[in-house]
This record gives sequence, structure tokens and C-alpha cells, in this order.
Amino acid sequence: MQEKEEKNFLPEVKLEKLIKLLDITEEDKENLRYLKSRLTFEDIYEIFVKFSKHLYGFEDFRKIVVERNVNLEELRKRRTQYLLKLLNAEFLSPEYIESRFKVGSLHSEINVTPDVFMGAAGKLVELIYEKLKEKIPKEKVEKVFISLLKGLFLDFGIILEAYEYETFSKILLALDANKDAIVILNEDFEIVYANKSFEKLIGIEKEKVKFKTPLDFMPEEYSSQYRLLCDYCKKSDSGVLKEVIYFINQRTKVYIPTEISFTRLKTDRGYFYVLDIRDLREKLKLEEEHRRISILYSFVSSFTRMLTYATSEKELMEEYVKELVEEGKLSYAGIYVNSTESKPLAEYGVKKNRFICISEKQKGEIFILLLSKEREQFFQGEVNLIAETFSELIRKYQTFKEYTTKLERDNLTGLLNRTLFVALLEDEVRNAELNNYSFAVLVFDIDFFTEVNVAFGKKAGDKVLIEVSKRLKEIKEISEKLARLEADTFATIVRIENREDVIRIIEKIKKAFEEPLKVNGTSVSITFSYGISFFPKTAKSADRLLALAVKALNEAKKLGGNSYMFAEEETGIEIREKIELVNEVKRAVENREFILYFQPQIDLKNYKIASAEALLRWEKEGKIIPPSKFIQILEETGLIKEIFFVILEKVDNLIEKWKKKKMNLRITVNISPVQLKSINHVEEIVKHFRKLKNPHYIDVEITETAMMENVNISTILLRTLRERGVKAYIDDFGTRYSSLIYLTRLPVNGLKIDVEFTKKIDKDVKTLEVVKTIISLARALNLETIAEGVETKEQERILKEIGCDYAQGYLYSPPIPENEFENLYFKFNGSS
Repeated sequence: MQEKEEKNFLPEVKLEKLIKLLDITEEDKENLRYLKSRLTFEDIYEIFVKFSKHLYGFEDFRKIVVERNVNLEELRKRRTQYLLKLLNAEFLSPEYIESRFKVGSLHSEINVTPDVFMGAAGKLVELIYEKLKEKIPKEKVEKVFISLLKGLFLDFGIILEAYEYETFSKILLALDANKDAIVILNEDFEIVYANKSFEKLIGIEKEKVKFKTPLDFMPEEYSSQYRLLCDYCKKSDSGVLKEVIYFINQRTKVYIPTEISFTRLKTDRGYFYVLDIRDLREKLKLEEEHRRISILYSFVSSFTRMLTYATSEKELMEEYVKELVEEGKLSYAGIYVNSTESKPLAEYGVKKNRFICISEKQKGEIFILLLSKEREQFFQGEVNLIAETFSELIRKYQTFKEYTTKLERDNLTGLLNRTLFVALLEDEVRNAELNNYSFAVLVFDIDFFTEVNVAFGKKAGDKVLIEVSKRLKEIKEISEKLARLEADTFATIVRIENREDVIRIIEKIKKAFEEPLKVNGTSVSITFSYGISFFPKTAKSADRLLALAVKALNEAKKLGGNSYMFAEEETGIEIREKIELVNEVKRAVENREFILYFQPQIDLKNYKIASAEALLRWEKEGKIIPPSKFIQILEETGLIKEIFFVILEKVDNLIEKWKKKKMNLRITVNISPVQLKSINHVEEIVKHFRKLKNPHYIDVEITETAMMENVNISTILLRTLRERGVKAYIDDFGTRYSSLIYLTRLPVNGLKIDVEFTKKIDKDVKTLEVVKTIISLARALNLETIAEGVETKEQERILKEIGCDYAQGYLYSPPIPENEFENLYFKFNGSS
């Protein structure tokens, strides 16, 4: 390897040209030999002693001596030997060239630049000249000195060539390490250099591509783009070709899309063109993955509606595969149990070449979702998103299946029995929470049914129940979830939101029983008493909804029958307590008893406090009352708006105070859902933000539910606040599917991952995949992510590993007062 470097370093022709340029004659060589005869080793050694003392006056030289442990005595002796060799005038000997090359290489290695080298050489020439005047006759000094200068300049020229050679070698090493494919073309656009990445790109050893053109490794149909590249190179010093150009890997025959940027270099040998060829496969793959996930958002929205409105397991499965193909832009979707060789539960579309399987194991069965595309590959992001919906689908399917097969219906009427109805009600509560809708529980029983049994007997009473059930099932609004709870008591679930809708349904029931029933030849008029509860207004759990509806039914029966009562959650005592609490809260607002606590948000990259969330607390008689006791009161009474503006003012002043203490951090405040109910409320918020001194240091949080209920108003508010430098975050993100389709349009800066996800990421693989998907989605949309409820180091480790930006939770600190937060800030971030 060394021989090859020496041979390529300075061709003999180039050395001879340099000698001719300096006009080194035989007389010059004789003068040098004459000088050698007049200078002793000691004379030359003395020159280099003075020279090294001169250099030692410079800090850079002293640093090199110390770092490389240079023996100055040895160095002076070597330099003395060097000058004696120069005076031999054997300029073309390989040994001489090699010694000069080593000097140049060493100087390049220790970063002695050419200008420094030439400056030091000037001093050396001066010292040599002084010595010449001492050692040779005055009349010969000038002529001999000129000959010596020619020899030294030749020497310097060779050393500078070594500099250039070393620099070029370093450039080639750097190019070889570049991830992009790099080629250098001559004026004929022939390859004179190619790095290892180009070798990998086209599947040919780089030595075999020399003097070929890039066109030799491109598909024929891209020749016009190549000619366009050549034209660009000739006309511009640098640029990027807008068109994608494909290369063919000669081993795999795979077409590889690339982006080419070029630089034109003018040298004494003519023009050279440096092409930077970037493999676009990963970039295009990522872009395609984002496109696919965007397409799937519309499917997710359809899926949400599907869960809400499907009435049977068959309908659910068939709608799911159909929507996957039509909305998700797949060629085929099929759902199988235990094996794809079995008959599918549901399928839609036509199977194509590319396919994957997603499996979900529940209650001893393995459900398999077989998906197919025509040409495109499947991306992990879209697979994760579909897998989440598939898991939810199978859970819903199993619920339907239990309703229709495992749980028995009422033997007498064929209606749902009490156990089945309670299960159905629990599922309705979950769906309503997920999709943010209201519904009513209607419990009703036959007035004076006991008298029917007494008068006509139990068998006649059973016939009455069967006939009543038949008529009830004919009423569309209540038939789907109609149940017989016990004896003559019935119940149903209806998706309505107000009392007027319930009253209309009760009127339909009355109309269905206008014609009396026949019992043993006697006409019997049937009326009912009704009790009604609402989700979520009356209660938020299935047990409580049913209990309150039954309680209201009993109250209605006291009115003498054919009446209805609406359930109220609070008893008389509870109402009085609530009124008292409302008055206390009002007084607390007037007396400024509400204070702010702060919880830090940690930047997971540098482990510093980046921001703080301002949280409201009630300080009453020296005790701190938690938000759960008063936030709802503030919202119901409208006092939350007044409190919010006080919070804004306090936060603004606190930011000013903390800035003086070198605490430069943002503070987050929460906007209540009540404040998003009308555009007037939005105008008030904006008006107060305009009064602040530091709005650009304030962030706002809005819950995902509140934002989705008031998308238009939220968008107007956040866009207006963004103009003031205010950042916005979606709180409790991940609890709804419906918000996904709005993310690209909402003017938000980040997502707060709900605490329910955070606390499970180190225990549940599915939860971890959901969080990964949220973070990937956020990164794709250029949004920040904050994980709430971080309590363990393991949770923190996982969040850092999957790319979460910030963390908040008891691992770092609970919400704390202002002075404690200041101490915590400087503990994390260091003293100002």
C-alpha cells in the first residue's frame, strides 16, 4: 500500500517540471555541494537550535511538543541531517522524495497549515543566510544563497504537494464514509471516483465503474432525465434535480429511486462534477406510510359509528370488512376463526398478492383478520391502527355473541332477561363514554297487574305478559333493547337526550295499548307506570342508572298509575348539601381562597424542567381541598370563567417574577369545557389574553372531549391565541377515535397522553403499542407529546425509548406551591 502511495504522490514528470520552473542548473547543484563542504554538522545544528527556539515562542508549537512528547534534541539532529541531504543535490532520488512526503504528511496530521509552514520557512531561510555569511567568501554568498533558495523552494513545493495529497486522501476517506452515494465525473461525464455507498447502491465494485457514465446503471426509460441532469451541471455551479431518477441494482435488478444534487468544480485540469445521490426508498416509504395512516382515519371514524349503531354480530363483522376495503383502500378483508382455511365469518373484496394476518385471542378462540393489497406493502403504523380497531371489534363481537347465545332470554316472553339487560346497559355506558352521546333508561310495569293475577289466575296473567311483550316489540324505538326484568316490570334503553323525546315514546306505548287485551273473554285495559333516568345527567354507571329509574318508577306508581317520573340523582339531603357547598364556593371566590399549585413537566432529552402546569386548589381554614370537590360547582355556576381570568393574571405576574430569577419556563393553564360553549366566551378569553404582558410564555390545555364537542369554537379560539404566541395542547389524548381526523386541521402544538395509557405501558403490550402509535402520529404531524401520570423509572425509560418529548407525574413531583416549585426548579435545572 505504501509503495502505491509513493508512486501516485508525485509523478517523476511533475517533479522534473518543478525543477525546470525553478531553473535548477548543474551550476546550482555544484554550489550546493560547495556549501556542504564549507558547513559542518555543528554549523547546521546551530542553525536549527536557533530555529527551534524561535518556534518555541509560539503557543501552537509548544502545544504540539507537549502533546506529541517531542524530543527537541532529536528533532534538531534530524533536521540537520535533512539539510545535509539537500546539499547533496540528489533531488530525484526516491529516498529524498519519500522523506519530503513524510514531512508533508506529518505537518498535515498535526494541523500545521501551509501558511504557517511557509512563515516558519522564512525564518529558517534568514538563519541559513546569516550562517552563510560567516562560512563562505563574501563574493560567493549571493550566488550560493540563490542556489540554496532554489533547492529549498523545490523542497517546499514537494512538501506542499504532500499537503494536497493528504488533504485529498482525507476527502476520499470522508466520501467513502458518506451514507449517500457519491460519484465524481470528469468533463465527459465519466466516473473517475465512486464511494462505497454507490457500490452498494448499484451492486458493482466501485473499481469497475470507472470511466463509465451514470447512465450505464440507469433504466433506459430514464435517459431523458439523465440528459437533463447533464444540462443542469453544465449551466449551474450547484443544484438539485427536481425529478426522481432511478438506478438499477445490477445484482438484484431492483429499481432504486434517488434524489441527485450536484456541484461543479473548476480545477487546473478542467471541470469536475460531484454528484450526491440520495436513496429515497426510506423517505418514500415513510411518506407512503403517512399517506396510508391518513386514509385510515376515515375508516376509524366509520368504525366508531359502526360500534355505536350495529345491532348484531353479523352486521358488525360485515360492515367492518366492507369499510376496511372501501374506506381503508384495501383490496380484501376477511375475518376467520382459528384458521384462514376455515369459512370466514365475513369477507369483502378480492384477494391480491400482498397480504398480512392480524390475530386477536379472546375467550379461547383466535380471531384472524386477513388483509390484502394489490401492490403496496403494509406499514407498521397502519397495521397497529387496524389492530387496535380489530381488538375492539372482537370485544364487541363477543358481547353480541353472549347476548344472543350464552345468556338466556326470558323463557316466557322471549325478551332479554335482567342479567342480559344489565350487561347490555354496561356496554351502552362504555360506548356512550367513548363516543360522547346521551341515552335514557326507561323502566315500566303494568298497573294493577296483581289484581289481574288474582282475578283470572297465574296462567291468564302469563298470557297477558306474552301479549304485552308482543305489542311492545312492535314499537321500533324500544324493541332493540327491550327486557323483562321481573314479573310485570319491563325496561329498555333509548338513545335520546331530553325529556320531550321520552314523553313521545311513552305516548307511542300508550297508543299501542289503546285497544284492550282479552283475558278469558273479558277486556282488560293495560296502562303502565314509568321511571326514567338519563346518562350522564342522572348517573354515570349502569347500576346507578337502573336503581334510580326503578326508584322513579316507584314514585310514579304512588300517583295512581299511567304516570311517569324522571329520576334525580340527589336526595333532598344531598340537594341541601350541594346548595351549601355552592354558597361556600362563591364566598371562596370572593375571598380569593383559591390558589395555584404547580406540577413540573420534564424534558426527557435533557432531564430539565421545561414547563409547569398551573392547577387550582382551594385553601380553606388551613386545609387544601382537592379539585374534585369544587370544579363541578365552579362550572355549573359559571364561576369558572371568573376564576380562569384570575388564574391568567396570576400566571402572567408569576412569569414576570420568575424571569427575574432566571426561571425561563412556560406555564400551562386549563380551559374548562364550559368556556367553549359559545363564541361569546371565546371573545372574553381572547380579550383577557390581550391584556397580558407575557402571553407567549403561556400554554393552554383543552380536553379531547371538550374540543370534539365544540370543534369550530375550539379552532377559532386556538387560532386566535396562536397569534399571541400561545401554544395549545390536547389533554387526555387517546380516549377517543373521533379526534384523529381533526388533528391535521386543529391549531394545536402537542398531545398529552392520558394517564390511563401511561400507567399501563410497562405492563400491557397493547397499551404500549397505542402509545407508540400516538407518538408516531404526533411526530408525523410535527406535534409535541407529554405523558401524564409518570410514576416509575420504568415508565420513564419506555417513554424516552419510544420518543416521547416530555413527562409529568409523581415520579418528579406532585402539584406543589409556588415556593416549593422554585426550589424544585433549581434542583433540576441548576442554580441561576
